[in-house]
Amino acid sequence: MATGNDKPLKILFTALFSPGHLNACLGIGLLLKKRGHQVYVAHLPKYRSLVEKHGFEFISLFDYAEPEFPIMESPPTLGDRLRYVFESSLKFTPLERLKEMKTHPFNHLIQGSKGDNYAMMKIVKEYNPDVCLADYLFNMPWMFAVDCPVIPVKSLNPIDLYNGPPPRSGCSVYDSPTVWEEFRRSGRKINSRNGK
Repeated sequence: MATGNDKPLKILFTALFSPGHLNACLGIGLLLKKRGHQVYVAHLPKYRSLVEKHGFEFISLFDYAEPEFPIMESPPTLGDRLRYVFESSLKFTPLERLKEMKTHPFNHLIQGSKGDNYAMMKIVKEYNPDVCLADYLFNMPWMFAVDCPVIPVKSLNPIDLYNGPPPRSGCSVYDSPTVWEEFRRSGRKINSRNGK
């Protein structure tokens, strides 16, 4: 709880579209809220109830979107692009691959992030937070353009290396391992139906 000379801060969180990045922010936000700080979360409308369940104020990125730069609602399908990168790495040297490459494999992700970038610039200007925390794969231009400190949160963890929450599940290390296993079983079932 903020006491004495401690002034409660207005803290704005945002994260990449996937639930794992959002969960990392929610966990940090809970700790800050317990200390008496105001926590705001700018994210996709489909996560509104999750954010509000934790007692945070929800801000929809869609409410601040620019028409020419839509907000990405889900991660782009990387499977085909990454498969091509892997297969070409077996046939060609890195220099040969670079010469043949038309665009970077993650270019579509970077292009798709423009919507988040412009929305966050508007949100920060309107809400005027004391500090922002942002969990993205890479630093966004808005993080350097706003008038408050921005702390990058990098929740990329090597969770494939231990028996923890399944990757891309959004599960926390505090969730029951039975939930993790249920997610894994469901994923295997879906993959078997799709011939993977």
